[in-house]
Amino acid sequence: MAAGGQPPNWKGLFEWSMQHHDGTMPSTFEGRVLTEADRKWFTEAMAYYMKDVVERMREIKGGLDKPDDSEGAVEEKEKLLDELVEIVENIDHARDLTKIGGLQTLLALLQNPHPSLRSRAAEVAATCVQSNPPVQDWFMQGGALPKLLELYEDRDPTCRTKALLALSCLLRHNAAGLDAFRQGGGFTQLVAALEDEEPRVQRKALQLMGHLLQERLGDAAEACRLGLPHALCNLVDHDQNEMRHAALEVANQLAKDPATLKLLKEETALKDHLRHAEATFRSSDVEDLDAVKEEVELCQHLLDVLSQPPPAAAAAAVSEPGSGIGDRYWRQARGLAGDIASPRRAAGMQVALVPNGEGGNGQASAGNVAA
Repeated sequence: MAAGGQPPNWKGLFEWSMQHHDGTMPSTFEGRVLTEADRKWFTEAMAYYMKDVVERMREIKGGLDKPDDSEGAVEEKEKLLDELVEIVENIDHARDLTKIGGLQTLLALLQNPHPSLRSRAAEVAATCVQSNPPVQDWFMQGGALPKLLELYEDRDPTCRTKALLALSCLLRHNAAGLDAFRQGGGFTQLVAALEDEEPRVQRKALQLMGHLLQERLGDAAEACRLGLPHALCNLVDHDQNEMRHAALEVANQLAKDPATLKLLKEETALKDHLRHAEATFRSSDVEDLDAVKEEVELCQHLLDVLSQPPPAAAAAAVSEPGSGIGDRYWRQARGLAGDIASPRRAAGMQVALVPNGEGGNGQASAGNVAA
């Protein structure tokens, strides 16, 4: 029996053993007399790994619940939260944390005056609920959604980013959560976050919007009514590839539904921004064009759909990017690159994609670039 009359933590011992030997190589153990230092190291290692994880979470919770917010206490709480987020990566431990009252501790920390604690608490919450339906339900029932929506508008950009991360994990494959999010004004805040001054927040908001529309396209009309097409205008030609790609994906999702496609068409500035993105692609080097292949497809597909009359546009909107005009341009550009024999010359070429209706027939052309 372990100390205190408790049975040994065999699971902890097993995990320790697996970390120190994976069975893929022969043992290098040689019998020898252990020194006092060896014995001390082994005893401390066994004590650490055989410690009850739930008991450790209780200790962490107790430390986080202390009302002391002095500088030293805040630093200690930061360390405790960093440790806790690693523990709850195990879904069983995430459930145990909820059972011992950890949710209320996290909710209180989401309103702590120190942003470093608010953001860390949101990250722990995100880790707990990720791909963990029972914990998602418990967090919803415990009032996590309203608190995260409040943090969503925090003055600190890291807190806003972590709030969006936690919301994304909480709402994934969670129909009841999506309903509560909509009823709580979540889409209003999410559309506003797309115009946040902090790129990290914009990127997380785009990812969450794309996920929500993928889960339930019926919410697209509500998002459009709240100004989603306008918010996308400055993002579809953003100078950051990841941001631009996510915005183009969201816009293409909206184009799949005739009702939201109509709303996209009403945002006349959107086509101007798409043409600007298209011009950027057209001026890309051959090597760069390969890296943005999917973006070329998304941009050209969307322009094609927005330019068609209503009946044809509705039919075209349900087709997927990749088999249409953007993919055709990309293949033509890559074919051109293959015809260039000299690598030195290829490095000095630009690919010009000439779309239909602009003095060309969708052909690719090339020209020398001044050094």
